Amino acid sequence: MMHKAIGCVLMLLGPGLLLAGCGGDGGDYWVTIVFPPNDTAWDRTTNLEVFSIKPGVGAGCAALYKGTAKPHDEEYEVEDSFAIDWPAQEIVRTLSVKGKGERLFFARGRDQEGNYFMKACEPVTTGASDSNGIKLQLVCTPSSCI
Repeated sequence: MMHKAIGCVLMLLGPGLLLAGCGGDGGDYWVTIVFPPNDTAWDRTTNLEVFSIKPGVGAGCAALYKGTAKPHDEEYEVEDSFAIDWPAQEIVRTLSVKGKGERLFFARGRDQEGNYFMKACEPVTTGASDSNGIKLQLVCTPSSCI
């Protein structure tokens, strides 16, 4: 089985924005993780997790947002992931994507109580275009970023 490694460099660009640059076949891929537009979410975050998920039949972002599915569940095979303790101390990470096809790029933020209070998900067909940008907009669960 062939593996395509995508190396990511994470950069803090100030409150509310984290940028991950990833290199792969056919060009560089950039993942931008955008925090909700208030300092509460930024300050409340103690951990951020990012996943590359190979979805099975019927799997999608909606179930990840609702919490009815999570990474590693049946139909949500995690190809690779990393976690960043917040505030970020290290800025280099590596994700591996196995070949071309449908993927879900998923991120979630956790607070000091261990609650996942922010999530972001973007379906992407890897290797299908020259597009090199993926934007993950973290969204708070109801009332969690007030």
